[in-house]
Amino acid sequence: MAESILASVIEKFLEDYLAKMSEKLAKGERLTQSEAALLMAAVTQRDVSRLMKALDDLKADTNRRIDDTNKRIDDVRTELLSKLEDTNRRIDDTNKRIDDVRTELLSKLEDTNRRIDDTNKRIDDIKQDIRDVKQDMSYIRNRLDELADGVLKALTGTGGKS
Repeated sequence: MAESILASVIEKFLEDYLAKMSEKLAKGERLTQSEAALLMAAVTQRDVSRLMKALDDLKADTNRRIDDTNKRIDDVRTELLSKLEDTNRRIDDTNKRIDDVRTELLSKLEDTNRRIDDTNKRIDDIKQDIRDVKQDMSYIRNRLDELADGVLKALTGTGGKS
């Protein structure tokens, strides 16, 4: 802070001195060697001050542009993260739909397998019924044959098959 105050005081002094020397030169008066040295120092100081101001302005502008760029980067990052979150949500929704469809299909497959098993059991029951009927038919045929033999035996009195 003390340096900036000192620099301001020196700058003001040199500006005033530069104005006096300019008036003296405008009147056609000659400058002494020390006045010329001080005039050169004043001009140099003024140029350095202008250059420093230009550098400060450039620094401020550069800092503003960096801040703007950082803000744009943050905005793009936020937007990309939002899009990624949306994409992840949609992927999760799709995965849930896949799981729901899988569950539904497995349920239908289990139901179909159960129905096939029921049908196979019914077919096995019918096969057993057919075997039972065949056995009963065989028994009835044998009984009818025996009965026919008995009737023939009784009618012919011989007994026996022909």
